[in-house]
Amino acid sequence: MRRENCLRILAAVFCAAALSGCQKAPAAAADSDIPHAGTAMEQQEADTSGEQPLGEQQGLEEQPGGYFLEKTLGTGENKITIRAQIPAVPDHVYQMTLLPDDTLGKDELLALLETGEDAAVDSSQELLEEIAQSDYDNTHDPEGEYCYYSRFSDRTAFQFSAGQREVSLAGHTSVGYKDSALWDRRIGMTVYEEELIPPSQADTEGEFPLREAKRILLDKLEPLGIKEVSFRQIRYCKGDGYSYYELVFAPVQEGVSMIKETVGYTLGEIHPIGWAYVTPDGVSELDLSNFCARIGEKEPVTVLPFEKIEQCLEQYLDNGLIVTDERMVFDHVELEYYPLPNTQVQSEMEYRQKLELIPIWHIYITMEDYVEKYAGLEEISPEAVDNICINGVTGEVERAE
Repeated sequence: MRRENCLRILAAVFCAAALSGCQKAPAAAADSDIPHAGTAMEQQEADTSGEQPLGEQQGLEEQPGGYFLEKTLGTGENKITIRAQIPAVPDHVYQMTLLPDDTLGKDELLALLETGEDAAVDSSQELLEEIAQSDYDNTHDPEGEYCYYSRFSDRTAFQFSAGQREVSLAGHTSVGYKDSALWDRRIGMTVYEEELIPPSQADTEGEFPLREAKRILLDKLEPLGIKEVSFRQIRYCKGDGYSYYELVFAPVQEGVSMIKETVGYTLGEIHPIGWAYVTPDGVSELDLSNFCARIGEKEPVTVLPFEKIEQCLEQYLDNGLIVTDERMVFDHVELEYYPLPNTQVQSEMEYRQKLELIPIWHIYITMEDYVEKYAGLEEISPEAVDNICINGVTGEVERAE
């Protein structure tokens, strides 16, 4: 559910208030792995003499790589309206364990700096001390206002600078980069045009097309072994004689994006996310939070088709396990990897060296759309959720808020 200030915590914004936990699904029916809702939709399917092609089912239209769904689910006053493209399920989906990418080190950071070892200044010890001091300060507040948080990290740190560029690697997972010359130019420009571009849009016209910004970003990420990302937000800012893109993105594992859109922060949660400011002359700033990883273990799993997820949603709506409002249109459905939170963490700093990923069906309204269309409307219940994560294998609710 949206908090009053409508702000996303896209990474470890550690002082956010804890959110309530998500509920698990009821037990599955004896003859099925899916909770049995006994809905009118199922009865309609039972009355059909033969199985219908996907595009002929009520509310479905065939689309390349999936299909478009426009349907209201639920009975009574508690309903959900979905109007979104449903992606096709990839041939190979896994449950996997991620580890910090300990293959990254000095050579990769020097490649980001685009300099040799002789020209680089090593300030790794300073970064280690800064992290330790930050952890201490956040957990030893004299007024008792402690700030605990979770990190995906092995407690290592590297930091180098050369000229006007600086790069850091914390925990073999989080990377920071800054080109002060490009940063100064970007900060000093007067922005007179700003445009939010849909992440699905392939390109833009003009002197600095989007495809070029994406190429510049991926070229910068190449030394880290990152060949693909999934964009959450693309913002184009144009000034007098200069322009740049603000890009927000998530990692991709085995061809599937990790979760891109979350609300709030609860201790024990880790959601990798990246930001970059990309100018025509290169990357001005780069921030990869809990982002870099290598796969430790993976096991193939079978993902439920979204038609089964509809049945799960109907049961959760009927039982009140999910509360929403049919006037709120859920216009995004993604199949993503979700890092399972550590629900056992209580009032302590957590450094986790493993992330367990599961596939989820993610049904949500973007923050921007929520703020524009629904925030502050009295007729929308404060209990109505707008961000739902359903376990793609079991059909359980992993997160709903």
